Amino acid sequence: MPDESKPGYKHIWIKPQVVNDISWVQASKDTPYGLLKVRWEKKEASFVLDVQIPVGASASVALPFPAESVCVNGQPSQGKEVLELESGSYQIECSR
Repeated sequence: MPDESKPGYKHIWIKPQVVNDISWVQASKDTPYGLLKVRWEKKEASFVLDVQIPVGASASVALPFPAESVCVNGQPSQGKEVLELESGSYQIECSR
């Protein structure tokens, strides 16, 4: 969802909404900066979110639940609730 304080998809909020009966979601949106892609999958003990943020844009990713551990591209992250990301491709894995 675009950030109203930074119009034109310069900054994007990504807020996955996890529900019991859905195990994965995939979506994309063409923005003035390029294609934004989001895919998440709910696994038994973790939640995996793949995000592609176009060049020139940034995103805030609100994790869908309080996570015990969070890894971004395989590296531990200090952020446990909201992650601030620049343009690029990311795989975020959260465990409870």
